[in-house]
This record gives sequence, C-alpha cells and structure tokens, in this order.
Amino acid sequence: VLIESNSEGIRLWGSNIDMEASERIVDVDVSTEGKFVCSAQLLLEYCRRQRNGSRLSFFRSNRDLVVENIDTSVAGTPPEANGDASEDFKNAFTETLLDPDDFPYLKVGDDEWALQFDIDRFALRSILKRTEHAMGLNEPRMYLNSTLLEVSNTSVRAVTTDSHRLAISETQLDKEIGDAFFRHRAVLPRKTALELS
Repeated sequence: VLIESNSEGIRLWGSNIDMEASERIVDVDVSTEGKFVCSAQLLLEYCRRQRNGSRLSFFRSNRDLVVENIDTSVAGTPPEANGDASEDFKNAFTETLLDPDDFPYLKVGDDEWALQFDIDRFALRSILKRTEHAMGLNEPRMYLNSTLLEVSNTSVRAVTTDSHRLAISETQLDKEIGDAFFRHRAVLPRKTALELS
C-alpha cells in the first residue's frame, strides 16, 4: 500500500496490478509531508489488533516505517507467541519500506475517456448487485464476463449478459452532468464490478 501525507490529510493506494483502490482520510494530524510504500498485509494485521478508538502514529526512521499506538489505554490484545504475550506488537510495529517510485499505479487512458461524476454508493451497489447474476464466468469473449456501465446526463445504467441472460438496472443521478445528448460507456471487468457491489 502506498501512503501519502500532505496538508489535506493522507491518501492510501492499494493495487494488485489488476485493480487499484484509493481512499483519502482527512481527520489526521500531519506533521511531515511525504510518501512511502509498505506491506498492506502486515499493516492491516497490526491495525486489526487495535481496539476501536485507538490513535496510531506513523513515522519514518531511515528506511523503516514505525507505527505506534499512542493511546495505550485502548491498546488491543497482543498476539500469543508460544504462550507469551508480545508487548512490542501491542504498542509498536516496524517494517522496512519500499521505494514509492516503484508503486504499480494503473495507467489511466487519455483525457477524452476520463469522466468524473458523483453517485450514491448504495445506488451504485444496488444496480451492480441486480445485474451480477447475468454476468458470464469463464467466457472466451471477455465482455461477457463484464458489466457495461452507461452514464447519461441524468442516470447510470448497468448491463450484463452471458449471451443467454440479460440484466439491466438503472438509477438516477442527483445532479445532471453534460447536456441532454451526453453518453459515456465503460466496461467494468467482473472482478471490479464484484468489488464495487
């Protein structure tokens, strides 16, 4: 996972080469701007062991990331290591960092294909859920294993087919985009559509 801090907060990127996800967190205190890459699995395991409400401090020490639970009154239960609790794991976590320039960002196409719009997450989830049953599983024609997402100036429509079944679901946008003739289409691979739903 790539973590970047700046005056607006922190942004996290995760990628597995096929898919990329990012999230911005604004309720943080940033003392130094920068970015680094660390193992998402190890960081997630450490964070899972902390109780809700824990405040974590992230800082770099040479090529290492150090994460500390700065609110020890709500620290989580440390893992058992041969029957003995590990105090180090409860309060601090250290990991060697990777070069952020080597992070595998997905390549975004030309600007003419770029589209940005706002949609309620439950509305998007709903139309994808209502159409996923008609999506192919292992069709040689890849578009049959995908969801067509069609955006007009007032609505978003999801369409799937495996050439035997067809499913269509549509939801209205809260705010119009473009003019009355505006249409933008994108094909979401099966894995992406299922993650979003």
